[in-house]
Amino acid sequence: MSLAPKERKHLALAAWGSLGASQNRGEYMNTKELINEAVALPVEERALLVDSLLRTLNQPESNIDKKWAVLARKRLVEMRSGKVRPVPGEDVFERIRNRFDK
Repeated sequence: MSLAPKERKHLALAAWGSLGASQNRGEYMNTKELINEAVALPVEERALLVDSLLRTLNQPESNIDKKWAVLARKRLVEMRSGKVRPVPGEDVFERIRNRFDK
């Protein structure tokens, strides 16, 4: 599901709003209750909720994001042109394990 940031925020806030107040007591949930309610959400809403929470911990920096986007496009062009060969993730992790097992 690809949403614009504004749409993603609205959906996440809607999901969060459905978690914000206890149905039975009319008061705010404690953390355990909130987590239990979040886990019960459909996967799409859980993903939006997680994305929203993570964004509050790691605020994006547009300048850095732009540089990463340029680099990602460059690497994609290199892979599609055959200039570089992709390495499967399993191989990368195996190399790392071998390097540190010595």
